Amino acid sequence: MTPYRVLLVEDDHPLQDIIRDVLEQVGGYEVTATSDGNEAWDAYLKMKEGGRPPHVVYSDITPPYMDGIELAARMREEGIPVVLMTGDGDAAMYAARVRADLPLVQKPANIGDIIRAVDTARETLDTLAQDS
Repeated sequence: MTPYRVLLVEDDHPLQDIIRDVLEQVGGYEVTATSDGNEAWDAYLKMKEGGRPPHVVYSDITPPYMDGIELAARMREEGIPVVLMTGDGDAAMYAARVRADLPLVQKPANIGDIIRAVDTARETLDTLAQDS
C-alpha cells in the first residue's frame, strides 16, 4: 500500500527534521517538508499536478510569508485536511477564534500527539471519501 502523504510546514529546521522523522518512521507517512506558507502552497500545486496531492497538511500557525490560517483556508477549499501546531499561546487563541474546527497541536508536542493528530485528519478524509 502506498503511504499517505503529508505536507509539513515548519520554518524551524531542526524541529522540521524531528517532525518529519516522527511522521515517516513512526507514522509510516510520506512527507514533503517546506519552510514557509508560499513554499507549501507551491509544493501542494506541484504535488496535485503530479497526481499525488497530500492527504494531510501539518503546519505551524506562523510560518513566514503566508500564515497557517490562510494556508489552511486554501487547503480546505481544495478538500485537504489541515492540522495546525503552535508554541505561542496567543496564536493558539487566535486560531481557535478564527477556525474553531481546525485541530491544533501545542508545541512542544510529543510523538503521540503528532501521530494522533495526523491520523485523525487522515481518517476524516477516508470517511469523507467513503461517503461520496
